[in-house]
Amino acid sequence: MTADDTTAAGEQRQGPLAGVKVLDLTRVIVGPYATQFLGDMGADVIKVESPVGDLTRSVGSQRNPDMSSNFLIFNRNKRSVVLDLKQAEAQEALRRLVEWADVFVVNYRPAALAKLHITYEELRAINPELVYCRVVGYGEDNPNAAKPAIDDVIQALTGSVALQGELTGTPSFVGLPLADLTCGLFALSGILAALYRRSVTGEGDEVEVRMYDSMASFNLSPHLAGESFVPALAPAIYPRSVSSNRKPFATADGTITVAPYTDKAWRSFLQLIDRAELLDDPRYATVHARSAHLNELYAMMIPVIAAKPSEEWMKLLEEADVPCSRVQTTQDLVEDPALVTAGLLTEHDHPTEGRIRLLGNPVRFTHAPSSIRQLPANLGEHTREVLLGLGYEEDDVEALIGSGAADQR
Repeated sequence: MTADDTTAAGEQRQGPLAGVKVLDLTRVIVGPYATQFLGDMGADVIKVESPVGDLTRSVGSQRNPDMSSNFLIFNRNKRSVVLDLKQAEAQEALRRLVEWADVFVVNYRPAALAKLHITYEELRAINPELVYCRVVGYGEDNPNAAKPAIDDVIQALTGSVALQGELTGTPSFVGLPLADLTCGLFALSGILAALYRRSVTGEGDEVEVRMYDSMASFNLSPHLAGESFVPALAPAIYPRSVSSNRKPFATADGTITVAPYTDKAWRSFLQLIDRAELLDDPRYATVHARSAHLNELYAMMIPVIAAKPSEEWMKLLEEADVPCSRVQTTQDLVEDPALVTAGLLTEHDHPTEGRIRLLGNPVRFTHAPSSIRQLPANLGEHTREVLLGLGYEEDDVEALIGSGAADQR
């Protein structure tokens, strides 16, 4: 928790989704990323896991089994309940949770949804006001509908891998699970929109978020380019993004990014390097002309930037108000004081994992701030608590745990 999460009197303020109840049956990254943001914004999120737990519990650095770094990163502000949904008693407990919930989020494949009786139609019959969000790989009308979808496959199908090849000469994956993260944000936006509609109409809805569609939209937003016209005026690619010379520039002692973009920034930069005459060159005089000749401009910049050390360039560029930056690694980013100042990297004492770091929510609210209220839960940590809250008697809970239909670790 940060100081911004409390009032002057010390009372914790509630996030904008306080009172919203979320039932989370998602795994790995794409779904947990979306539901974690719901939790940050105040929702009560119950994460239902199988007896073996979310796969990410075993991926990454760990001090103890089932509590890896990947799980910690994507699962704060959630309570963990273990139910073996292959058993009828567990399915009954899940139905009670569906009655409780405002939002249901799942990323199982269609066959599994039908087998476990958790399709939209079945859950809508239990709770007509339910916002049901299903994250899928492709959608039923896609030729790949029956195939498994993971981040690497979606990156390859939707242009990300080829775009990296345009820059490096070798097709490669983006250095983060881009499809999972992007689709998770689309899921978040769909859930919030459906919740707003429900607040107006009283009706629930089914929200389907497709990884393929999400990444196709994401990548084509800048790269539809000449294909925006019929017939096409140019191929579907944004030239600036794949310019062979658009990359961090080597200085006399390191590497920096220099990124003039607007007329004002280009004017300031060209004056700074004593090349103001280029402003009169018809190839560079307007935004439209420059966009067709950016590779030449970037090529011109290479020897110029190489002539001075990084710190000298940073001082000159900042004074000229030209966009620029040092090039930081992800390790540099973790150690950047700006993250701590912004409250984006916070430290917490976890009851089983010791001192841990968590990322804060980058979305800021003045009157209803996001907060970290629940540290990432151990597998099944809240099973008993949640079942008792649903109206089960103590003996019934023990019977469920004893039969393996539920588990409390």
